[in-house]
Amino acid sequence: MNPVVKPWPFRGWAMDLIGKIYPASRQQHCFIIVATDYFTKWVEAKPIKTTTSQEIITFIEEQIIQRFGIPESITTDRGSSFMSRDMLDMAETFKFKLLQSTPYYAQANGQAESSNKVIINIIRKMLEKNPKQWHEKLSETLWTYRTSKREATGMTPYALTYGHDAILPMEIAVQIGCK
Repeated sequence: MNPVVKPWPFRGWAMDLIGKIYPASRQQHCFIIVATDYFTKWVEAKPIKTTTSQEIITFIEEQIIQRFGIPESITTDRGSSFMSRDMLDMAETFKFKLLQSTPYYAQANGQAESSNKVIINIIRKMLEKNPKQWHEKLSETLWTYRTSKREATGMTPYALTYGHDAILPMEIAVQIGCK
């Protein structure tokens, strides 16, 4: 398997679903839709109740296009939600390539699988006592992921996106404590 290389940020995204998650969140979310930029490893994710193509289209519009612009490509598995007529129409309307990984070989969309594994592990560690609160911890999980150095780039997704590392709450606390 060869890694996908994109020449600049937000041109290519890997997208996948996590779930069905048990137990469902308190708001009855059973899935997480996850998209990872190939260049920066920046991750966008959102808890969802169903995996309809409309949920995925809304996610792409709100979390990718309206934040980072229209991508050159989005790579997904061959799930029915990603292969629907509505998804193909959206790709055609916005002029991006909708690429599918090899069937029955999850590793073919390795970037999405890698991000999913890290997100699942972070959420598990945060929620050992209250597993139904996972939807409330997703933004903290994304912050942790975005501000942690990725092995593939040697930098944090935050630094690759914004040109500098994030100032972490712990750094402010240390500065205040030293005064």
